[in-house]
Amino acid sequence: MWEAIIAAIMGIGFLILGIRHNKRIHKDEGAGSGVVSESLVISVIIESVFWIFDQLPYWVAKSLYFLIAIALLVWSYKLYMG
Repeated sequence: MWEAIIAAIMGIGFLILGIRHNKRIHKDEGAGSGVVSESLVISVIIESVFWIFDQLPYWVAKSLYFLIAIALLVWSYKLYMG
């Protein structure tokens, strides 16, 4: 049950990142994006994802955000239902 909730929250997070991702912030999003978190682990993970996506072309990064979001939401649905 908790796995489904966590996967759904992450899926919604990637969906929001995909929606807000545009060409203007694509070049600025990488290292030093200013993500402040109480958890060092979460902060490192978020900075790493932003850095990796910053290295990719804009349309690839935007597509990956949406694909990851869809995959996480489908996975959370399967965990919840079964």
